[in-house]
Amino acid sequence: MTENQQHERTYTFPEPKIVADAAITMSGLEFLHATISGEVPESPMMCTLGVRTVEAEPGRVVMQAPTEPFQFNTIGTGHGGFLATLLDTVMGSAVHSRLPAKQGFTTLDIQVRYRKALKSDAGLVTVVGIADHVGRTTATASATISNEDGAVLATATSSLLLLEKH
Repeated sequence: MTENQQHERTYTFPEPKIVADAAITMSGLEFLHATISGEVPESPMMCTLGVRTVEAEPGRVVMQAPTEPFQFNTIGTGHGGFLATLLDTVMGSAVHSRLPAKQGFTTLDIQVRYRKALKSDAGLVTVVGIADHVGRTTATASATISNEDGAVLATATSSLLLLEKH
C-alpha cells in the first residue's frame, strides 16, 4: 500500500450568465469562434473539467483536455462519466455550430461505447463531434475521443431536441 497523497486543485470559472447571454445573441458558430478566441469564456462546466474548444466549423467541433488525476475512478482509470460528458458536450457543440442565434438544443439521448481505458499516460485527449443531421426540431450527432497516441477511447451517438432560446 502506498502513502496516502492528497492533491489540491484550484481553478476559476466565469459567471454562467455571461456565457449564456453570449450564446443567445450569437449564432452557434459565432459563439464557438468567440470561445476559441477567448472573447467569450468556456462554460463553467468546461472550466471545471479543464476542457478547451480548439476548432469549430459548421457541423464539426474539436475539444481537448489534459489527462488529470481528478478524472480517475476507484479502479485507477478515467471515469466513464467524464468521457461521456466530453462526448455529450462536443456533440451538442457540433449541432450548435449549425444553429442560428436564438436557437438552442438539449440532449434527448446519448449512447456511449467504451473501447479502451483512459490511463494516466494518455496525455492530451481530443474529442471530435460531428453534426450528422440538423432538422427543424431534432438533430443527431456522433463523436470520438482519442488519447494523444491516437487510440480511440470511446465513441458516441446522440439525438438532440432543438429549442428556441429566450
